[in-house]
Amino acid sequence: WALAASVSFTYGVRAAVTGQRLPPADPDAGGRPAAQAVGALCRELVVTAGLLVAWPFGLIPTRLFSRMGTGPPILLVPGSAMTWTACIPLSMWLTRQLPNPLCLTSCTPLWAPPERVAAFLADRIRTVSMVADNAPVHVIALGDGGLATLLAAGRDPTLPVGKIVSVATPLRPARMGVFLPGGIARYEGLDVSILARPALAVRSEGDAVVFPEESRPDGEGETLTLHLEGHLSCWISPRTWRAAALTLADPRSDGPAADA
Repeated sequence: WALAASVSFTYGVRAAVTGQRLPPADPDAGGRPAAQAVGALCRELVVTAGLLVAWPFGLIPTRLFSRMGTGPPILLVPGSAMTWTACIPLSMWLTRQLPNPLCLTSCTPLWAPPERVAAFLADRIRTVSMVADNAPVHVIALGDGGLATLLAAGRDPTLPVGKIVSVATPLRPARMGVFLPGGIARYEGLDVSILARPALAVRSEGDAVVFPEESRPDGEGETLTLHLEGHLSCWISPRTWRAAALTLADPRSDGPAADA
């Protein structure tokens, strides 16, 4: 009940801030908009509960690669304070779709500033690249894990990073994180102009953590807009998985642009 109340409260605050009571109706889904919104809330609740249950298992050290293979390695990055267990559903699906080596990682504490998370992920990317014979590392990242990855790639042009797929990531972080420890102060002073541009940005109009206008990328780059998924259910969405796999399998463009 506490979990349901917290998720519902987050959606309520989002509605109060944005004035949007219901997420936009999904033309590809059946039912009325109110029923779709209730279904989206229930999916977010189930995904949140599943990730919380699996979180302690992520404290167990894991091997660098969850699976070896051919081609550039793929690093899966959850949101900050989440463990590598949050990446298991996506990694299991990618194992059947792509031959690339897969690596799972956890993130630094929830209250860490973006620069600290960016330094941690940059070190992780270099390690994965070194083990993979200096191959570029593709990254699929959630939330501010994606923000930190784009910050790391933008600040260091020599970082051996390939394509970046950001999922529910605040590309213009103005209000994201207001419900978290440190709140909006974590993002004050962050120069978004130095962020690398993702090869694919997955966003949702129903995200209750990263508001829709903040996850809309500027300039070039592909965007997948979901209508109803919440912040965490974006990460578990089959539509997200299929789009990410297509982007990483596309031979065009080996890496992200350096401009936002």
